[in-house]
Amino acid sequence: MAIIKAPFNFVPLSDKVFFPDWADEISHDIPFEDGVSGTIELTLTAQTPIFVRNGHAQADANENNNNYKSFSKDPDNSYFIPATSIKGAVRNVLEIMGFGKMRVDKNAKFAQREWNNSKLFPLKGNPGEQRKLCCGWLFERNGKYEIKKCEKLYRINHYRLDQYFGNTIFEDKFSNTSTFNINNPARIGNKTYDPKTACFKYELLNSHGVSLETLESLSFCKDEKFSAKFQENRVRVDANGDIKGTIVLTGQPDKASWDFPRQMRDGKFYEFVFDNTIVKTIELSEQDFKHYQFIYSESPDWKFAKERMKSDGMPVFFRENKDGTIKDLGLAFLYKLPYNKSPLDLEQSRYNEEQIIKPDLADAIFGYTYGNKALRGRVQFSHCYCENPVQDREYTLVLNNPKASYYPIYIRQDNGSRGRVTEYQTYNDGKLSGWKRYHVRSGIWERCTGDPNIDSTLYPLGVNSKFKGRIYFHNLRTVELGALLSALTFHNSEGCFHQIGQGKPYGFGKVSLTAKLNADQEIDPELAMAKFEDLMNEECSFNWSNDESIIQLFTLAHEQVTAEEALYKYMTLDINNPRNNEFITAKGGIRGQGIKEYLQLYSELRNIKHKPISLAAKYEETLNAKKREEEEAERLRAEKLAEIKRQEKEEALIKAKEQEEKEKKERNLIPLSEKIANSNKLSTLFNNVKSWLKYNEMSSKDLEDLKYKVFEIYQSMKPRDKKNWSDIGKWKQLSELVGEDICNQWFNKLKQ
Repeated sequence: MAIIKAPFNFVPLSDKVFFPDWADEISHDIPFEDGVSGTIELTLTAQTPIFVRNGHAQADANENNNNYKSFSKDPDNSYFIPATSIKGAVRNVLEIMGFGKMRVDKNAKFAQREWNNSKLFPLKGNPGEQRKLCCGWLFERNGKYEIKKCEKLYRINHYRLDQYFGNTIFEDKFSNTSTFNINNPARIGNKTYDPKTACFKYELLNSHGVSLETLESLSFCKDEKFSAKFQENRVRVDANGDIKGTIVLTGQPDKASWDFPRQMRDGKFYEFVFDNTIVKTIELSEQDFKHYQFIYSESPDWKFAKERMKSDGMPVFFRENKDGTIKDLGLAFLYKLPYNKSPLDLEQSRYNEEQIIKPDLADAIFGYTYGNKALRGRVQFSHCYCENPVQDREYTLVLNNPKASYYPIYIRQDNGSRGRVTEYQTYNDGKLSGWKRYHVRSGIWERCTGDPNIDSTLYPLGVNSKFKGRIYFHNLRTVELGALLSALTFHNSEGCFHQIGQGKPYGFGKVSLTAKLNADQEIDPELAMAKFEDLMNEECSFNWSNDESIIQLFTLAHEQVTAEEALYKYMTLDINNPRNNEFITAKGGIRGQGIKEYLQLYSELRNIKHKPISLAAKYEETLNAKKREEEEAERLRAEKLAEIKRQEKEEALIKAKEQEEKEKKERNLIPLSEKIANSNKLSTLFNNVKSWLKYNEMSSKDLEDLKYKVFEIYQSMKPRDKKNWSDIGKWKQLSELVGEDICNQWFNKLKQ
């Protein structure tokens, strides 16, 4: 029987993301030519008990009072499913059906500390890599982050610390001769701590009168007793020592042997001393800091150390890149190493950088915000109120999930077969498994620990609870309305279910949904869905109803597992006994040398597939006819537009010509004497007169002025130039201007 199991599975991400080409034309004021507005009446019927927690304040949750325990209800005690819950469920289905982007926390980044995998974790058992580790203090000042790098890193052991403190603090708690149980929570004062954390050690010292300040800026000397080859950095406190530094405590994974000489498996015996000499300051980007905050956010040591960032700094260990920037960092010497890529990096590998802020189909319909770019959605959901509320019994459950860092589940193993793989793909080199969807169940299963700090109690409404509400839509294109209806009704498929509220891993919240369309024009819902499917076929270059992601979605929404099937429950997590920890066993065991498993697609596990009936095929003739109509209409629109552009061009040419003539006329509305004043050649003179005569008539005075200018130019010519004008045929242009008789008179007089 397979070890890898989960109450959920995944719908693989599509290879191509669809970006509607009309997204930039969306408006709430200017309707689309095929824009539709109206309402959709929703009826949701619970097929299993359903629970949506009531809106509450933090104090309600802390007190676990009736307001916190209740199903969501308004002041008059009417039970309802909030609009946001329904909208979120429907949008997720539409994102899958419309081959959309996956919304991923940009701050999310995962890290690992897999001791038995040198490829993933090269620090363990590798002195060369360990010698590259640096130490320093991480500061936050005015929203900027920087690390002040210390010159050297030293080690000081628990024996020397107890000796310096004049007590047996470390021996009593962390030596293997101690009766103290390091695996159980321990109280100091009125607070409970995990003894394996650094903050427990600091508080333990503080309870014995050793404050943080006591550990700072001390003098040390080399500890000859504990120094050895490759371990020359062992020190002890010495008031006369020439090493100045601060003692830094880190977590304690287990107890340690205090025997000497020490062996490799004798447990953690050393803490650290950060040299007081600062050699340089290294900037850390805000995004990188948020990544590390995401990695360590649940660690009490991070919360403890973060308080020091604005004062004396958070102690960190780190490695540098060749260019001196931070490669990675952590709170322990062998800290978790971040994967090369974040979930967002893997998600955005499906499209180019320009498309990061480009809206997909779900964005276009439901609205979006990308940085400074935003669009209000054109669909609004109402609350869905329960018509027949009947309280079911209470259920106590553990509402937890495997961490998304667990790559045998959350990273797609393309190189595997039948749930087994020789080498895992991780966040370094893999792809996201896809959209998480909980298994639809035919009944409820329960699991709890008995610990009120871990368990949650649900007070659901019973099976057959019926909820009604509305969706209001405005100016949706027909194809967008089809996409919305497809997401609501699973493309008009019977036997598919949505899941709403809490407890989905245990089978809660399975609902059937019906949608009644009321539009401002006659719309065939199936034809609108067929048009959406046809668009996906055309734009994404494959058969939508046969696509792997669509088949997996419909298989998960349709196929129901029973409450008893172990393959669809949580894996066993036993922190204290690795051999009983299925998360470790599934990855090949403690040493990683056993069978490596991964989570198979649901259709592979069940050996069954469901796919939607192709409405595009059903309405192919109608769609083709509509396409022909649309193509003909588009052709006529194009011809009309071309004719309009041709007429506009002709009108523009006429206006331009008229304007040119007007400008020429304005330029020539001057006396001829001014027009010809600067002419020094006969050809130039005749051309100027010719252009002037287009808009003027020659008077006797103008004729006299021209005669004078002709004689002036001719008389100023050199003899060889005059010779060129000795033939009356050369004076043809003048003859055309003043007439043949006058031209002959002038010519004869010039020749005298």
